[in-house]
Amino acid sequence: MMEFLRCTMSAFAVLGKEDSTQNTNKDWIQRLWKDFNEHSAEISQLALRDEQGNLAGFWGAMTNFDRTFQPWGNHLTEGYYLAGVQVPIETEAPEGWTKWIIPAFDYLYVPVESDPSEVLRAGLDEIKKQGLTLAGAIQEFYCPQKNGEMFLFFPVCLMSNQRS
Repeated sequence: MMEFLRCTMSAFAVLGKEDSTQNTNKDWIQRLWKDFNEHSAEISQLALRDEQGNLAGFWGAMTNFDRTFQPWGNHLTEGYYLAGVQVPIETEAPEGWTKWIIPAFDYLYVPVESDPSEVLRAGLDEIKKQGLTLAGAIQEFYCPQKNGEMFLFFPVCLMSNQRS
């Protein structure tokens, strides 16, 4: 049984390599991560770190084609993807790199311990079950302190008809 946790996150920045679902290569996301990993030494000094010097984390960040951080279009199948590392918001993106500022959201999140598409479906079901609605693009988080374990972050808000 998946345990969904809830958190609120302030806006944060991700610096990385960007592409979109318009890329017709079926493994474009894997290639994007390969490109990021091959060149990450160029930006490693910009990465956000905690007091112990540990990286804050890596993100498979997503946004819609309008770049408004709404969910991907066409039933969550079309949008932009940024393979990157969390950086301080004020970081300037060096040439060849893209920086996004992900807006503040409340999230439901869960570790991905099985097929990511199953976890995605379970997350969307959980959102409905809790009387919430998907408020933005789903984000992938890879936690360095947990050996790169992947989490899915679902931005949520109360359904408008349930607000008082």
